[in-house]
Amino acid sequence: METLVIGTGNEVYGDDSIGIHILRKLQRLALPKRITLLSIGTDPFILMGQDLNRYQRIIVVDGIKLDRYKAKIYFSPAEELKPRPRPYSIHDITWCEVLKMEGVLAKTWLFSVETKTLQTGIELSPALQENLEYYAAKLHVLLMGYTVC
Repeated sequence: METLVIGTGNEVYGDDSIGIHILRKLQRLALPKRITLLSIGTDPFILMGQDLNRYQRIIVVDGIKLDRYKAKIYFSPAEELKPRPRPYSIHDITWCEVLKMEGVLAKTWLFSVETKTLQTGIELSPALQENLEYYAAKLHVLLMGYTVC
């Protein structure tokens, strides 16, 4: 199955960059040619230049801020995301809106890691840094189609 894995996040906003860090870990592994890795950072418009319809599955790797912090992984269909108010300007458009405009949101999944801090800085929080290998390994298992007990 052709799969596109998209790493997102702001690299100068602490844990918000977890998606990019996980993608970098995956880049060091031997992945089959059917898996494409793409880092978009905070620029969802990069997606508009891609042939997204060639992929049977798209996985967006991102941080998620919840009211509780457990550094957990969540894997869910992107269509389940609560809609945001209409973007005020073109600068407010997210990867979710771009994928919807491109007609591929239905085959998109969100691999998200619960973040601890969203403060200015280029370092991950200690908890996320400590678990980075684990997050990348979990996504690798998912991509390779192994069964996890």
